[in-house]
Amino acid sequence: MEASLLAVRTDPSGQVDLSTVDSSLRALALGLGHLHWRDQVKDGQSIRDVQEFYFEFIHRQFSDLYEFVVTRRPDLSMADAAKFFASNVERQKYACEILPEFLAAIREFWTKAAANAVTFHLQDFSGLKTVFGGDLFPVVEDALISTSAIYSDTIVVPDPFMQSEHVFRTVPDHLKAYYFFKAGLNLCAVARLALADVNPPILCVLPSAHFLDDTKREFSRYEMSKTGLAHAAYLFDRTFESQEELLDFASTLDDMPKLKRAIARPDGLVLNAEHRGSFEENVESYLRESHLPTSGMAPGVAIALNAVGRMGQAGDLLSKARELGGVPIIEAPTSWQYFKWRMEYGADWSVEGQRLADEHVMRGLVDSPDAPCLWIGKLPDDALIELRRTGAFAELRAKLAAGVREMVERSPDDYQSTSQRVYGNIDQLLSEHAVALKALREREWTFAGTDVLKAIVYGTVSVASAVGIPLVSLVNTFIEQTEGTPKLADLPQRFHDLKDEGARLKNSVVGLMFSANANPQRR
Repeated sequence: MEASLLAVRTDPSGQVDLSTVDSSLRALALGLGHLHWRDQVKDGQSIRDVQEFYFEFIHRQFSDLYEFVVTRRPDLSMADAAKFFASNVERQKYACEILPEFLAAIREFWTKAAANAVTFHLQDFSGLKTVFGGDLFPVVEDALISTSAIYSDTIVVPDPFMQSEHVFRTVPDHLKAYYFFKAGLNLCAVARLALADVNPPILCVLPSAHFLDDTKREFSRYEMSKTGLAHAAYLFDRTFESQEELLDFASTLDDMPKLKRAIARPDGLVLNAEHRGSFEENVESYLRESHLPTSGMAPGVAIALNAVGRMGQAGDLLSKARELGGVPIIEAPTSWQYFKWRMEYGADWSVEGQRLADEHVMRGLVDSPDAPCLWIGKLPDDALIELRRTGAFAELRAKLAAGVREMVERSPDDYQSTSQRVYGNIDQLLSEHAVALKALREREWTFAGTDVLKAIVYGTVSVASAVGIPLVSLVNTFIEQTEGTPKLADLPQRFHDLKDEGARLKNSVVGLMFSANANPQRR
């Protein structure tokens, strides 16, 4: 580099003679120019600036509907409320009429620096970030967001309107209206967490880059085709050189018997991880519910498109997590299964040291019987925001990750052992606190205006051991503390010497987590 600098000369006018500037200096200049532009984008808009403008736009369109649901129909989930609104002919017509202009405004907002600003701020933030994927948006009635927020500093969720663009292009009007209302209501439900006055933000909305950048979109399509063909090769036990070759083959599978005979490895066909019917019922259910234009389409083509599309979905999540330096988090069990397969087909992903230990702590509650434990349910927004303001997350993270980094350093690929260690840490933490809760069971104790002992979820802890990264899958079930469910009194008796149970529990990080009402209805 020194020789390159010394070789630079000026012309008679005093300007740099570009012919004396070699490629290394040109690359350096371009890099410095990019960094300068990047800093300008960051200085122009903070994450909070972007989120405030975005949610103001969303609230103008959906706040009245959201308030109606919260105050007059609290029995409805956001999905059910969206069906309710879409069933009204006038509302359906209105949604379909404004949808093109609305989507154009959303795209313009993100394209004009907003997405870059959020991306650059998140990239420069060294804390633990989780990146949601595998579905259009988290189910806001579930505990995914609050559970993720307990472990990580920020959860990044997609823009559900951008995420639904391909759906809007193919479904009939009543479904267009449904997805329109559902996206808006879900965003209203998470607005308080996104706009809470805490730093770093608990939640932020950011669309995937391939929706906004042509180059990244083309790369995404290439990756989708490559990994989709790999999965189709596993499924049918034959090699496909191109997506066209795959679809040509799949078009010959034009009835159920042909399709069933052609599938060499049935374990590779997962259309709905929770479906327990026959092969024919599974495929027919998928054809009815997939929103594909399946009229006249051979069942084999639908299955081939599913393989390619699912691999693309998983790859997009990996790409976004990689770009932001975050940990992928998945709620939908079918998406989770395809994500694990995507990792097996190669993900170019690796992490080391404390970040790997932190990611082991980002353990999900999954529907597996191998490691049952009691865990918290969905925390109300007030409780979660107040918990974040206490600054207690570092303490919790340290407790949950105890001993994990040492195990990772000894055996980085032994995810089964580290998973068991993390589960043991969680189990010990919750067992200790359960005894203290029992001591307060007969008295009222609230935190952020909610009762205690109603946030218990029965779930399990699991980890994927794909290719170097433990990933998060969250599928949990709220239960009441009634007959037949695990009783707090059954857990090991600890914390005997709590002199002032209320104060001690309220000031402990686990106490803060447990002292919220996890009513399974939406808040």
